[in-house]
Amino acid sequence: MRMIEVTDTQRQEVEALLQRRDLAPRQRERLEMVKAVGLGQDEATIARWSGRGIRTVRRWLARFVEGGAATLVDAPRSGRPVEADAAYLRALDAAVKTPPTTLGLPFDVWTSPRLSVYVARERGVRIAPGWLRRKRQDSERNRVVARVSLRRCPSGIALRGLQHRAHVAPSLYEEPPLVR
Repeated sequence: MRMIEVTDTQRQEVEALLQRRDLAPRQRERLEMVKAVGLGQDEATIARWSGRGIRTVRRWLARFVEGGAATLVDAPRSGRPVEADAAYLRALDAAVKTPPTTLGLPFDVWTSPRLSVYVARERGVRIAPGWLRRKRQDSERNRVVARVSLRRCPSGIALRGLQHRAHVAPSLYEEPPLVR
């Protein structure tokens, strides 16, 4: 295959995209391939430093020639999309920490079905109540529940800043006896 030519406009577009921090790693790699061709590297050299085969390099360069940088993006993944993203989980935690009456709701206590309906109304995504219950239980179990202090330390050895993570619910954790 003959080498592609990258115009100044295309080079500037590729450079601008490579400056972005939210670029997917695969798209960044493909843009780097185009940039390398623009700098005069051949396909074999690009295949060597990228860890890809020459056919793969040729395929992505041909895609770039056909449609520009927009064609170097990954296709959407198959399967059910993630619904409970980080923003959803933050909204869930905020709702749990807020008494329902302060939100103008006619009840005093959150239940999983109520929480599911409320967060669905706020975020536009409905998650099953059983999943919410499980998610809340998991987050409670994984909190830091114990601290090691100097007075509990045997032989007076200083353990500054050391924290202990116990993977049990805080209500089930018992404080260790004091060592004197």
